[in-house]
Amino acid sequence: MVSKITPIVTDIKVLRQVSRKTSVKEVEKKNLVEMIKLALRTGWVQGYGLAAIQIGIPIRAAWFWYVDSKKQRQECLLINPVIVEKKELVIVPGEGCLSIPNKVFTAKRYNQIIYESNGQRFAAEGKEAQIIQHEVDHMNGILITDRVYKSPTVGRNDPCPCGSGKKYKKCCLGKEE
Repeated sequence: MVSKITPIVTDIKVLRQVSRKTSVKEVEKKNLVEMIKLALRTGWVQGYGLAAIQIGIPIRAAWFWYVDSKKQRQECLLINPVIVEKKELVIVPGEGCLSIPNKVFTAKRYNQIIYESNGQRFAAEGKEAQIIQHEVDHMNGILITDRVYKSPTVGRNDPCPCGSGKKYKKCCLGKEE
């Protein structure tokens, strides 16, 4: 039983570490799932999960939960996960990170992935795929700020993004001024 709650790490230097491989035995010995569940209670919002590095343990493991298509809560433990296939790049508004309090981002993610965890292959899509990508990024020292989608800038003489076929300066820019 874990006696104290481990705080969620916000130190960028720690979060930029690449986590090392682990084993089921090590994850169990560290009581990692219980530690993550307790740490989740301290987040600035209710989170879906945490990678071990987010509680200061630089191993390739994470625990998360999501609601499946049948509206059932599912829990998942990732051990040494690797994303082996990605399909359908999507822009996801409102993605947050418990290690970056009080901020949400519009991120680039894939809607469908194939991944391996603990030597087995799985498929995930939608929210589950988004969460897995987020946690695997943490294990690789990548933060949500590295995945932020920046909309392309539109010049005055470029076609208007509204699809009218007019130049931006003669269409929507003129409405803004």
